[in-house]
Amino acid sequence: MDDLLAHTSKLTVTDEEGWEINEAGTEDIGKSCLIGRLCTMKSFSRSLLKNILCRLWNLGENEWDLKVKKTSTKAIFVVLSFSENTTLERILGKSPWVLNAGFLILERMKGIPSDWETELTYFSISGRVYNLPVRAITKSNMARLVGMAGDIIDI
Repeated sequence: MDDLLAHTSKLTVTDEEGWEINEAGTEDIGKSCLIGRLCTMKSFSRSLLKNILCRLWNLGENEWDLKVKKTSTKAIFVVLSFSENTTLERILGKSPWVLNAGFLILERMKGIPSDWETELTYFSISGRVYNLPVRAITKSNMARLVGMAGDIIDI
């Protein structure tokens, strides 16, 4: 049985092999599903994670579903499907979500990733700096501050 499962894990379909690719299907999936990376060192069962997110997002049990796709020592990778697009948009608009156990980074689903570890490795944030002397507010100083936290997208 293990040998058979090892062989099936190698099955992949690419457009290079002559298979028909449905580009419109990607858009349909993205309308109702998100992929997520929970950056955490703690382990969670699916039911516990769904319960936490139900409370955080104020959702009923039947309004959405969660599937754990991969677990590593530093992250849990999930697929979230929603029954209503407005709920998906509300949750995606407030990403990343800060939990006691880590950060949940979300992105619209464009397909199942082949390498989860390379997905959702960054997220955008914006902010303000308070109590900075007026003379210190320069573009280069802002770039230096942002560079301490990550990569600069726009100032």
